[in-house]
Amino acid sequence: MKKRNFMGIVGAVLGALVGIFLGGIVGMFIGGNFLHNITMFGSTGYELGANLGIFIGLMVFVPIGAILGKKSISE
Repeated sequence: MKKRNFMGIVGAVLGALVGIFLGGIVGMFIGGNFLHNITMFGSTGYELGANLGIFIGLMVFVPIGAILGKKSISE
């Protein structure tokens, strides 16, 4: 496996971890303050906000991490 592809995978994994952490924190804050009256599929505002935040965080940070990981190695 080329080092460039390996660093892309490492960047995607690190991006996933950052996306889960930041998305969960921000989502719980938004969900607790603004979505507290909404229940969807039995979840409260905090849970709904955290799940949406994690989903959006993964969709944003995984591609960014993969791109930055591949660019970190110059061939």
